[in-house]
Order: sequence, then C-alpha cells, then structure tokens
Amino acid sequence: MKSVLISIRPRHCGNIASGKKRIEVRKDRPTIDVPFKCCIYCTSMKSLPLEEYVALHASTGGLCDKWSGKVIGEFICDEIKCYEAELHNSTLYESISEVYKVGDGEYEYNCVADNEEDEEKVVFFRQTCLTWEDFRKYLGQDFHIFYGWHISDLKIYDKPKELGEFRKPCDRFLDCFLCRRYKRDEFGGCDSKLHRSPQSWCYVEESQ
Repeated sequence: MKSVLISIRPRHCGNIASGKKRIEVRKDRPTIDVPFKCCIYCTSMKSLPLEEYVALHASTGGLCDKWSGKVIGEFICDEIKCYEAELHNSTLYESISEVYKVGDGEYEYNCVADNEEDEEKVVFFRQTCLTWEDFRKYLGQDFHIFYGWHISDLKIYDKPKELGEFRKPCDRFLDCFLCRRYKRDEFGGCDSKLHRSPQSWCYVEESQ
C-alpha cells in the first residue's frame, strides 16, 4: 500500500515530536484515501540559526542531533480538511475558514481564525504551530485554498532511517525494460530507491 514521505523543517519536526503540532499545512493533498501512513523527513539543520538550534536541542533533549537529513518517524493521517485563507497584511481583515462541501458545487465556510482575535488564543494556530506571518510567507497574499493534514498515532524512531530505505512505488509492473528506473548494466534490476528528498511530499514504499 502506498505511503507518503513528507519533508518537514526541523522546528516543526520538534513541534510534532513534542505533540504540540497536530495539523500539518500543505498546498495540496495526496489522492489516496485516508487513513494513510505519513513518514517524516527532517530537512537539513546546517543552515539553522544558532538560537533556533539551541531551542530545538533543548525541547528534544538532544534527540534532534540525529535528525538532519533523515526519516525520523511516522504518523497516521486520519483526516484532511480543506481551508480557505484571505491574507493581506496586519492592517486589513484576514481570515482562515474551514471549507465544507454540502452538495454538487455548493460549499459552506466556518471561520476558524481572523486577525481581530488574539493570535495566541486561536486553537487553529496552536494546532498548526503557525502564525499569520508564517501563512503569508507560505501561501502569499490574496485568497488561497490549502489543506490541513491531521496527525495521529505518532511514532518517532529510536534510530532515524535513511532515504535509501524507501523506494518509489512501481507504476510499470512487469514492464521493467521500458521504465527509466531500470538499470541498464550487467546487473540490471530496478533503481527505485529514493535518492533525494521531496520538496513537499511524495508517494513511497518501504524497501523490504
């Protein structure tokens, strides 16, 4: 069965590991049905500001020292919700609304945050560990649709895994010779192991 490998910055890996972050925000979503397994790839910590690294090291008890460029754990995404954001700047009205489909081409909207509220008291911001500024940087200004991947059954590995322990799902079953992943050398075989992390997320299968 297909799983998903998702790239997450170190700060948010720490928030997920601590249980603070319950929703991962993305601009799109997989086409597979929920629930599905989502493996967490921690992006490089090489360019992390010292202050941010010190805070992350303290909050994880030093566990993060083994995370950089590794698959550090997994969770079950048991629900994905659709949201609409109206983003401008702090002097204009801004809002984030959950979008409900109620019929063919018919939708309802439930506001979960607006900039007239105290940001620290908004449940949605606590669950995502994001701020208005984070949303503006990620989505840009104006109206945007985005998705909230719900995090459940979290498991942080005692020993992080390498990217090479995961492979791309086969879409050329029994048709290997026409696949670009087929190694055309004396050994042959499939070179489907993951060599680079996804910019956002990708489908994967764990190598046996």
